Parts: sequence; C-alpha cells; structure tokens
Amino acid sequence: MAVPQIAVDIAVTKLAHKRFTYGISKVPDDKLNWKPSETAKTPLEAAGRVIGFLGFLTQVISTKTLPQMSGGDMPAGPTTREEAMAALDGAFDGLIAAMEAVKEEDLSLSIPAPWMPTVPMTLAGWMGSASGVTMYFQGQLNYIQTIYGDVDPNIPSEWGHG
Repeated sequence: MAVPQIAVDIAVTKLAHKRFTYGISKVPDDKLNWKPSETAKTPLEAAGRVIGFLGFLTQVISTKTLPQMSGGDMPAGPTTREEAMAALDGAFDGLIAAMEAVKEEDLSLSIPAPWMPTVPMTLAGWMGSASGVTMYFQGQLNYIQTIYGDVDPNIPSEWGHG
C-alpha cells in the first residue's frame, strides 16, 4: 500500500511537471532565449534551473544525504525546446522514481538544506520542495510571457484553461 504523503508528493510533482512543460511548449520559438533585462532568465534558462534542481533533489532523495556542492555552478542548460522538454521529462521521471522508492520510515530523516543550515529539514520536506521550486520557476516563466504580450495563464486545458 502506498504511503499517503508520498503519493500526494508524487501526484503534485506530476502536476508541476505537466504545468511547467506546457508553459514551455507555449513559448514562441523567437522568445525561448529572450529575456526582458540583462539579469532576467530566459525561458530556457528557467527550464535549466528546474532541471538542475530536480537532479540535485533526486540525489538527496535517493541517497538520503546532501550531495557534495560545487560552489553554485549550474550545468549548461538546454539550448532548444526539444532539449528542454526531453531533459525536463527525464528529470521529473528520475525524481518520481526516487520518490517511489522512499519508505515511510525514511520520511522523518533529517537532511540539512544548504540555504537554511540551522533549520532541520526532513526527507519529507525535501520531497515537497519539488513542486514548490517548479512552481517558483513557473511563475518566472509566466511573468516573462506577460512581458512579451502572452497574457494567457498557459495552464493545460483539462484544468479549465488553455
């Protein structure tokens, strides 16, 4: 029998996956590498951040430890929509597989987060962060889309939009 908390985290992560990839699919080709200012992210850079975080998160969940940090260097992100979609699918699939392997007794394991080293974070908390971080970057993507004139919320039609 599936652990309810894990099942919910997996379901919400699947929704975040669908929503983010749907948003990327709606970015016009000429806007994939566009950004409204020098310090903003492009849609493909936002996708790269999601991919990088999900890979990191998969390591945390799989090993139940904080992996060695590389000083903040991000791996090269996707350069095309096709690369982004394939990498997002792979990152989400890997994360969900890691979540599915978690045992109920592991949910309370404490694994420190680098952004809040004095606050204990449980494996359950790490699992819940997948959708939160994805939605954070979904918000950035939506904001970029409104700046170039796309005011549609870019939510899949089965959710009542699109």
